[in-house]
Amino acid sequence: MGSGLSVSSTANDTLKITGLLSFGNASAVLNTGDNLTLVSNSSGTAAVGILGGINSINGNVIVERYINTGTAAGEHPKSWQFLAAATSGQTIKQSWMENGTAANYYGTMISGPGGTAAGFDISSPAPSIKYYNYHTKGWTAVANTSSLIDNVQGYMVFVRGDRTVTGAAQAANPTVLRTKGTLYTGSLASIVVHNNNWGSIGNPYASPIDFTLVSTDAAIDNKFYVLDPYLYGSYGTGGYQTLSAVNNWLPVPGGTSVYPSNVPNSIIQSGQAFFVHATSSDSTGTSNLRFMENCKASNNGSNKFSRMAAFTGISNRQFLRASLITSSGLMADGNVVAFDKAFSNGIDGNDALKMINSGENFGVKLNGQLLAIDAKSPVTANDTISYYTSNLALATYKLIFAPENMQSAGVQAFLIDQFLNIQTPLSLSDSTFINLTVTSAAASSASDRFLVVFRQMAALPVTVTSVTATLKNKNADVKWKVQNESGIQQYQVERSTDGTNFKQVASVNAKNNVTGSYSWTDLNIDAGKYYYRIKIITLDGKISYIQIVKVISGKLPDQIFVYPNPIKDGIIHLQLANHPEGNYGVRLFNSEGQLIISEKLTHAKGTSEETINCPNLAKAIYQLEIVKTDGRVEVIKVMN
Repeated sequence: MGSGLSVSSTANDTLKITGLLSFGNASAVLNTGDNLTLVSNSSGTAAVGILGGINSINGNVIVERYINTGTAAGEHPKSWQFLAAATSGQTIKQSWMENGTAANYYGTMISGPGGTAAGFDISSPAPSIKYYNYHTKGWTAVANTSSLIDNVQGYMVFVRGDRTVTGAAQAANPTVLRTKGTLYTGSLASIVVHNNNWGSIGNPYASPIDFTLVSTDAAIDNKFYVLDPYLYGSYGTGGYQTLSAVNNWLPVPGGTSVYPSNVPNSIIQSGQAFFVHATSSDSTGTSNLRFMENCKASNNGSNKFSRMAAFTGISNRQFLRASLITSSGLMADGNVVAFDKAFSNGIDGNDALKMINSGENFGVKLNGQLLAIDAKSPVTANDTISYYTSNLALATYKLIFAPENMQSAGVQAFLIDQFLNIQTPLSLSDSTFINLTVTSAAASSASDRFLVVFRQMAALPVTVTSVTATLKNKNADVKWKVQNESGIQQYQVERSTDGTNFKQVASVNAKNNVTGSYSWTDLNIDAGKYYYRIKIITLDGKISYIQIVKVISGKLPDQIFVYPNPIKDGIIHLQLANHPEGNYGVRLFNSEGQLIISEKLTHAKGTSEETINCPNLAKAIYQLEIVKTDGRVEVIKVMN
């Protein structure tokens, strides 16, 4: 934009901006004629760039915020949204309620205890719009829809769809919430956060902002919390993501289409509200947060509440990431323990307190506090992580423990299940998957059911030179060779039919010679796939494992499978057994139904393995869809 521009004020002559509204020089001025709209739709959200010098935008502007409610692939159900307004001048009713009209594509129905007398669409003891009250550390219902929309705290709003969705049983649909008024621009007044409390804050700009560029007092922790409508587990109304510098700005728990687990994110979108926390020894004092034009993110707006931040993490920090996955493969919740000599074992501003979800919760409990991120000193033997769960359904979940940079920690980790009274070793070099079944027994859903304990692991007094599994007739011969054997009690052979869940099938006493050759034969096995691994037990009870080997017995039925699963190094190894030659279609979808990869494979007759490269694939569960030569479709759940 040059030195100035005026928009026509003629009715029905609206200027609609779909990209970035920016100024070409520091003296340019825009007069809107009250006829300018910043558009938000399924393709993206318009944004206002940094205003410098004497840049100004004069007149009213309509600012839209697309909400992706609905029932189609990639949409989410009716859910809570944590929202902010980028303009001043309207009330709640005039803006997000479309002044009470039954508008298609716009607004949403809002209920409250005051009913129609207070301007709500319907009366409800449970409000669908509320704000955070730091005095009560909870939510307070909006009393009247004549309240101004430009609340610096933002509002929590239950969005059912547009204003044609009036019934509880009526399906959700996408909608746009919009406000009209004067844009917030320039440096704004400080927002007060009470020490040792949460602060609820709305992004005031019609632009994404980068939290790392927001000016804050020292007591305000270097982290923020957002509500993710796609994080809904078994309950369907949204959950909290924690973004922290301690975790290299990776979202916790992550695992959704808008907050992928492996994408750093310090961005807060236009129309999005968020929480911060102030940790201070001055419990009666306050801290300040200030917005200035230069905290606007350089990237364009998004149609969803997520965006990648430009950030280089701390590469050598150790992490143990834990996720709770529903039976349908959705991320329910998760937490992270970060180990670094810069951290202490108490609770301070490096730790991230957990915000409680209305659905499932899976956090760390320390000194009576619940944490989403526990920042600790480097791991040592006898360290313990106490996990906390709540709101679990009567169902089977999956726990995933994903270590990072922990293979050289010199300890062995064990998951303690206090309900089943079992200990399961956790790998510190790769992810471990554990089934969690919640029954009618109260102890199966106890909040303190799980612990992880670390024990000292001495250097293994043996060198493994080879391990093989070969099929002879209907027998599987498992062999392994070792050198420098000393202090070994026995080797246990474990077998699996899925490559994940293993059971002991044999034990072989160690010879403790300079060199040794061992074998065990699995007799007369049925047709199928078999995986074997060797568990090494020392005389003092220490445990380690040799790599997994596999055999295929007999002629398998027509099968398609992925091995290994979870995949490694971003490569899907797709194995087609006894399938006809021809072209096969392959499509990979994330948990929200979004297409990630689409390929065509040419398969020769019989059995073969095809590889599908998936670089930068987030840690999550995916659906792999294979279209066969006869048009039939087979779906495989793939974990990464």
